[in-house]
Amino acid sequence: MPADVRQGCRHAQLVTVVFMVAVVMYAFFVEMMRQAFAPFRGFAPEVDLGVSRVVLGALAILSLAVGRVLRDKLGAALVVPITPMPRTSPVTRRLFTGSLLTLLLSEAIAVYGLVLFLLGGRQLDFYAFAALSLVSLIVHFPRRAQWEDRARKLSRFGA
Repeated sequence: MPADVRQGCRHAQLVTVVFMVAVVMYAFFVEMMRQAFAPFRGFAPEVDLGVSRVVLGALAILSLAVGRVLRDKLGAALVVPITPMPRTSPVTRRLFTGSLLTLLLSEAIAVYGLVLFLLGGRQLDFYAFAALSLVSLIVHFPRRAQWEDRARKLSRFGA
């Protein structure tokens, strides 16, 4: 197992916390919009968002279902230099890339809710999607033991 796996995991954990903070900041933004433009009815209140809610809800559920598979399969197949640490091992880069893909999909769920809120003005749209996003970020939080286990497996197969 490469020596930089623990440090890579800490970096992925930090990124996860930043994404969680971003969701909370979206909530502050939603509340500021509601107060500044009270009563906030959205920027397109005349548009029926029923279909959009269903489509974005389906995308959110798909993101949850596919996130773990992407992290394990696609992330393990990629060697992308998108780690915040210079000169990292290929195993750590693969683990970081896989985690980042999963985290981005989780964060996107909150953005779906934010878009619905901005269009229709319903705060429930945002908060439902934001809660699902936070749950997904918590579930996919990078854990050192899991990283070490996957690093051993990748190292064994010649990452």
